[in-house]
Formats: sequence, structure tokens, C-alpha cells
Amino acid sequence: MARLLALVIKPAGISPGQRFRLEQWAPHLSETHGIELDFLPFESPGLSAILHKPGARAKKAYWMLHDLWRRREVLARARDYDGVVIFRELSLLGPAIYERLLARSGTPHLLLAHNPDHFYEAEAHGIPLTLSGHTHGGQIRFPNGPPIIRQSRFCLDEGTFLFQSSLLIVSRGLGSVGLPWRWGADPEAILIEIVPPL
Repeated sequence: MARLLALVIKPAGISPGQRFRLEQWAPHLSETHGIELDFLPFESPGLSAILHKPGARAKKAYWMLHDLWRRREVLARARDYDGVVIFRELSLLGPAIYERLLARSGTPHLLLAHNPDHFYEAEAHGIPLTLSGHTHGGQIRFPNGPPIIRQSRFCLDEGTFLFQSSLLIVSRGLGSVGLPWRWGADPEAILIEIVPPL
């Protein structure tokens, strides 16, 4: 059984994006593929209780610093897992300090980047696999032609791309943006099986 550490911002059940992209898949990954996701949120219950309420700036500052300091446990715990999934960022505050320290620890790298245009930057940082969406395959396109409206400035609209030693997989996804329909870019859900080398 594989174990993944899911580094998220909110406690479970609060963030729609986190629920949609990670939490809803945890039972399926466990039952079907034997992959356990252990969620470690940035926000403690203390910070979550007051963060979006007016006032209480001193309490918010205290809890933010508390949780920022507590996040350092990620560096120790990451080595106990087969991989680490970072949803958005490791903390709500400051530069990507923990991300850089985690990268130095030798943790396996897989980038889930909503926009595929982050692929070349990821390759420059040595990330071997990037999974993306955002483009919806163009959403509206002539059959076998390019998208009418291109969502990627590097033309990474759909499919698999290889650059240097990094791989990018861009899914057309299931939804749409703006107009609630698609033409010439059928929706898709893809399953990627990553097999360790022998």
C-alpha cells in the first residue's frame, strides 16, 4: 500500500477546491488502488475559527505565526511517505520557504498545476511529472483543428508533452469555462498509473 502526504491549507470539508481536487478522491484511491492519503492542513482549528471573521487581528497574527511554525513538521514527516501532494501552497504567508526545504529533502516530485504553462518552470526545477488542466482542450474547436480560444500561451492545450527530462500531461477535464458547452473538445477523465522502476 502506498502512502501519500497531502499538504493542504484548510481542514477537511471546508475548501471547495480542496474537496473537488483531493478529498473526494481519497476513498476511491484507497479502495481501488491501495493508496492512502494523509491530510495535513496548514490551518489549525484555532486559526480556522477566526480567520474570516472581522477584527481580532492580534489573535489572527498569533495563530498565523503558530501555524507557520507548526508547518515545519512537514519536513520531518515527509520522509515517512512514498510521496507528497501539495495543494496550492504550504502556508498562507510569506515566500515558498517550506516548499524549497521540502524539495531539498529528496521527496518525490509530482506537480499538480492547474495551468500547464507552469510546465517549463517546473522542468527547470527538476520536477519530472506535471499534471494539468485549465485549457479544457480549447473547449470550442474545429474538428482536428486548433482551439478557437487558446488558454495556454505555449499551446499546451491537451495531451502529453516531453521537454528535457520532464513530462507534462494535460487533461481536457470534465467542465467548461464561461459558456456551459463544448464543441470539438470532448470532456475526458484520465487515469494515470505510475509504476516504480524495477
